[in-house]
This record gives sequence, C-alpha cells and structure tokens, in this order.
Amino acid sequence: MVTKIYKVGAEWCGPCRQLKQELKNFNLVPIIEINADEDEEFCEKYNIKNIPVLLLCDNNNNVLYRQVGFISKEDLTRKIIEINENI
Repeated sequence: MVTKIYKVGAEWCGPCRQLKQELKNFNLVPIIEINADEDEEFCEKYNIKNIPVLLLCDNNNNVLYRQVGFISKEDLTRKIIEINENI
C-alpha cells in the first residue's frame, strides 16, 4: 500500500516547479520533498538520475512505483488507487 511519496527535485528545475505547483493541495498520501542538490545520499540510494521524480513507497520505504517527469494530480491519484488495489 502506498503510504508516502518522495518528490525529488531542485529549485532551478522548471519541470520540478511545475510538478510542485500541480501537487500543491494533493492530500491522498503525504509528500516528502527531497532536494536532489542537497541530498546526494538519498539520490544514490534510490538511483535517481533525472528529476523530477516521484517515488511511491510503502511503510518500509520499498518503492512500489517510480514516476519520472510531470504527472497530473488526477493521474497520480489513479496510479495510487491501482497500486493499492493490486497489493
């Protein structure tokens, strides 16, 4: 079950700012923001090469789905429901 989302991006990244605005009032699950420039250890651990990226994770921080690039609130909601129904 998706219990949290890590949103990895950077302030200088246009698509990251666009995604941040899109998900501004998203409240289906908590979103934890990670700055790729400041947390290289996190990026190494999760093999993040491109931003923005969303990691949909369970309670144990297992990545259930990885979304690279922009996604709408509606599509993200559908993806979370789909994942949760198939677990």
